[in-house]
Amino acid sequence: IFLALTHTRDSLDEVVSLIPKSMESIGIDPPRETRIQSLFNAFCLEDGESQLRPYFNEVERIIYKNALSFDPDTINACIDYLKKKSYLLFKDVRDHSPSKIHEMEDAFFSSIRGLAQRQGQFSIIKDDAVFRCRTF
Repeated sequence: IFLALTHTRDSLDEVVSLIPKSMESIGIDPPRETRIQSLFNAFCLEDGESQLRPYFNEVERIIYKNALSFDPDTINACIDYLKKKSYLLFKDVRDHSPSKIHEMEDAFFSSIRGLAQRQGQFSIIKDDAVFRCRTF
């Protein structure tokens, strides 16, 4: 048995969409596709089965719906969660403008706090998938 875990193509979209805007706000031209978007597009729930099927006789897809919601009083827990992912989230800035990484983090997390305040909450969709594969 081979197991592969992945996200949906739109996983963390609420977060990922803020990366180019935050880059622009600190004077960096964002790429057409950020590294994190490229990662999500490389192998995801939507196309994982077609990528695995040539190598396995049986490919079973198991979907786990998952979302996180934070209100203004708990938004710092969201920030802490995203800081653990900051290497991937801000890879474009680290690679091309490393001197601006702290400015990027400030702009990005400020945007999230602002959204939580204005909307009353900030939600992140992070649906996952497991592919259970077998050969006979």
